[in-house]
Amino acid sequence: MTTLNAQDPASLIAKLKRQTKALVQTMKSRATQQRVRDEVFRTANTNGIWKKLLVRRFQTQGSSTGKPWAPLTMSTVQQRKRLGFGPGPILYRVGVLKSSVVNGRFSIQGGKLNYEIFDQPAPVYNGQGGRKRAPNRKWAKTGKMVSAYLGVNYGLDRKRYIIRPFTKIELKSVDRALGSITKKVVNKVWRRTANNLMR
Repeated sequence: MTTLNAQDPASLIAKLKRQTKALVQTMKSRATQQRVRDEVFRTANTNGIWKKLLVRRFQTQGSSTGKPWAPLTMSTVQQRKRLGFGPGPILYRVGVLKSSVVNGRFSIQGGKLNYEIFDQPAPVYNGQGGRKRAPNRKWAKTGKMVSAYLGVNYGLDRKRYIIRPFTKIELKSVDRALGSITKKVVNKVWRRTANNLMR
């Protein structure tokens, strides 16, 4: 005759309640929420979502941020024509600035999405519409790096929304994709946490 070594139903139910409560508390904890947020940011980066938003800023002349870029001044338009470029698009001549911005690097630290541009020498134009290039960063001693134009001295990013944080409008445009990623990440963390607690 086989004897079944079964747990008392009442104690089993009590145990399941304790485990479920612990699981819910763990999922609500700040550490778990930050882990979920970091994983969502990383997955979105792997899927190219952040880069697409930066590319869209150039494609829409800033309109995708909800803050269209300020139009070029007449003197800038005249300079572009003199150098052999058309009147637009804004902030685009040979593509160095756009390349620096869209090919930057995203990183996640403490639940925050950080961004660093791919810095490179900015072109110096001669009077015929051509440009001088340099083989390496040392050229910055005579010319300037792209970051110099985006930063404090020239303030391109203050005049036009280029590399500042993503706006609510931009994030809403990728809401469905982020929602799908978040759901998958939460389910993954939930299962992993549940398995650890049920051991």
